[in-house]
Amino acid sequence: MAERSKAPDLSSGSRKGAWQNYLMRFGYLEKSNIETGNLRTIDELKKAVESLQSYGGLNVTGIIDAETLELMRKPRCGAPDTSDSVDFLPSNDRRLERLRVRRYIKQGQKWENSIVTWS
Repeated sequence: MAERSKAPDLSSGSRKGAWQNYLMRFGYLEKSNIETGNLRTIDELKKAVESLQSYGGLNVTGIIDAETLELMRKPRCGAPDTSDSVDFLPSNDRRLERLRVRRYIKQGQKWENSIVTWS
């Protein structure tokens, strides 16, 4: 069974690191570089919040408002919302909204026999 994770308290400005960690954990921000730490531009943070809002079906503002906080506080599994497999599409491509992200890989060979029997 997938592990459920509870979002941290994100309501206060002093918890800026908590919501940045949330955005990193679920794939909206890249992992921190050891040399730069959590240094991020305002545009990077805004785009990450916009992506989260779009994914959550919220009004896209780029600002962490009450609706966004409510979305971030909901319990969820630990799997990221984004996938590296969609990087070939430009970020403004509307097909990204309809793209189904698969969290598995087909591997192995096809069965030689399509009729299953048991004894």
